[in-house]
Amino acid sequence: MDDKICFLFGAGDWGRAVLQMLGKERVAGFIDNSREKWGTAIQGVPVFSLDEARGRIEGGAVVIVTAAGAGGQEMMRQLEENGIPGIPMNTVLETVTKERIGKSRTNLEVYEKAIRWLRAHTVEGRGIINNTGLMKPYPEVTGYFIPTLLNWGYRNLAASFARWLCSIQKEDGSWYDTEDAAPYVFDSAQILKGLIAAREIVPEADGAILRGCDWILS
Repeated sequence: MDDKICFLFGAGDWGRAVLQMLGKERVAGFIDNSREKWGTAIQGVPVFSLDEARGRIEGGAVVIVTAAGAGGQEMMRQLEENGIPGIPMNTVLETVTKERIGKSRTNLEVYEKAIRWLRAHTVEGRGIINNTGLMKPYPEVTGYFIPTLLNWGYRNLAASFARWLCSIQKEDGSWYDTEDAAPYVFDSAQILKGLIAAREIVPEADGAILRGCDWILS
């Protein structure tokens, strides 16, 4: 992404995260459907209704949709109805990530090498393997990778990991090791760390989080 001025559609947690990543100098304002937020500001950046912002979106300003799932689809529909092109957050985050590390050839090489390793050692639709000699997904490691993947824009991969972790949770709320032999508090806590980070894009994670916390407290 270049230095074009943007509007962020959605003044929630993800909107704040995108603002932090882009920098306030690149964001002209937030757009939000909540009347309570109109006229307020987030870190000095004003929040507008879509009607208010429409007159300000000129000179090539772009609108980034900072929501996922049904909410993001509804925002894209609103923009389309108003003749305003919208950009999904995933596209922006991945582009900005590459820009951010691209200034250093060394950093870029390390980043690309790490991503290649991650993709090569992920069991599709499940998680990251335990080690190169055991091609089984490791729940604990898969869980603590999720926040980093979200920070660097890999939302789809993070969501896939989170859904798999929800699917393998035991009835008592715990998670087991790679061999599915026994439950561990540490492993379950690392998985919870990932699910809590992903709960906005994987709403079904909330139930798994509550059961996991109950199990640890027990």
